[in-house]
Amino acid sequence: MIDELLGPELQQVPDALFVPLGRSVEFALDRLVKAGALDAAPFLAGFPYPSGTNGHRHRQFAENRDALRRQVADWFAG
Repeated sequence: MIDELLGPELQQVPDALFVPLGRSVEFALDRLVKAGALDAAPFLAGFPYPSGTNGHRHRQFAENRDALRRQVADWFAG
């Protein structure tokens, strides 16, 4: 599914910045980057799953805030 469907679908929006909502989605995007199917910069690595069931989301966001800001700034800089 990741290689055959998700990769080609995401290639249709090459200028997008993807926000993976959770580790599984981040894993899928990282897999596509490592396979060369996506550019390395189009997703926010370390963005926590925002659901209330993720009791660590506030801590995870605080820990990754600076890196997430840099990733967004780099994306906007082109």
